[in-house]
Amino acid sequence: MTAHPQPPPRLSRGQALLLHPASPWAVLTIALALSLWFWRTSVATNDRITEERFQRYVAEASQRITLRMQEHEQILRGAVGLILSSDDVTRQEWRDFFQALNLKEHYPGILALGYTVMLKAEERAAYEKQVRQEGFPDFAISPRGDRPVYSSIHLIEPFSERNQRAFGYDMYSDPTRRAAMELARDRNSAALTSRVTLVQEDGHDIQAGTVLYMPVYRPGQPLETTAQRRQALLGFVYSPFRMGDLMTDILGHWGRELDFEIYDGAPFSEANRLYATRSGITDSSGIRRTQVTLALPMREWTLRFQSTPAFEAELEQPYPLIILATGCTISLLLLQLLRSLAREVRQQQGNQAALAQEHRRLASIARLRDAYIRGHDGHTIFTLVLTEILDLSNSQFGYITELSYRPDGEPVQRFLALSDIA
Repeated sequence: MTAHPQPPPRLSRGQALLLHPASPWAVLTIALALSLWFWRTSVATNDRITEERFQRYVAEASQRITLRMQEHEQILRGAVGLILSSDDVTRQEWRDFFQALNLKEHYPGILALGYTVMLKAEERAAYEKQVRQEGFPDFAISPRGDRPVYSSIHLIEPFSERNQRAFGYDMYSDPTRRAAMELARDRNSAALTSRVTLVQEDGHDIQAGTVLYMPVYRPGQPLETTAQRRQALLGFVYSPFRMGDLMTDILGHWGRELDFEIYDGAPFSEANRLYATRSGITDSSGIRRTQVTLALPMREWTLRFQSTPAFEAELEQPYPLIILATGCTISLLLLQLLRSLAREVRQQQGNQAALAQEHRRLASIARLRDAYIRGHDGHTIFTLVLTEILDLSNSQFGYITELSYRPDGEPVQRFLALSDIA
């Protein structure tokens, strides 16, 4: 007779999966992978937002500069209208016009508004005499020297000490200014100079400068060809700009968030650099950079932008690190939770097995009691006892072991079948 053990309690698929040794570590790996993915996504999102804001700053700065130069061009067109509306604009009329524009309040970056006349060599002496008679006894066109053509700054406002240094200056004698003046004359359009040093500079805080010209022609003269425009030229209205003051006026506090430089075209060299923030553009790695080309009157300015550390720090969000730290924490908590649940399931399984074993023991006792009460013979009762022992010991083959010792003291283990014992 063979005894059959009671099978252990059946586990659900979820319990079996939970009890697998690799399950908690697999969950930890998946959770950490998800945390890393969310972190990388957050970093990429934060970088995209920062880049978009940087590009908005660049676009707005470029647009502000372009619009401001267009506004200055319109101011010069208005000044041309004033010159053409009168046979001889007086200094007081020019001053009134300048004050009406209220440039100091609306456009503080503009240094002056002036009008320069063009003179042939034979007209120079008469012109200087005329200006001296207006109350400027020491007036003379500068620089001195004989030239076939002269220009002379005739009207300039505000007529401050700084601007008085430019009164009577022959801008046509300077090759850089002359190139812009001739371009404006021949194209009948506004024209900017490349980088110049303004005669208004007094030796302190010298800044790169540029001058914007607009030609003035004799009324009623044909202007279809370049030759006709040269023949009809009276002079130029113009505005000089100190680039540092101009950019401060246009962009204000932006220099704290973006470093940028302005070059007159290319290459990027000190000789044609018009403006740079305090820091300028460096070769530091990991900082955003871009460059923009602005089409201005007969010139191109190249703007090179770079984000500042303050800009990067302001937009640097802690969310990616928070997400990563939170994800890692949750992953470890999940590991601990799963291991704890596995322990509870194993404990419950052990409790159920012990309870089943106790039930079998009680049932065996009940069967032996019934056999005894019914008065079975000793052989039957003995066989029943052995059967119950095998059942309670979970023997799967109907055998029990017997341990004995040889005369020399060596242990001997024998397997006894139920039939042999019986």
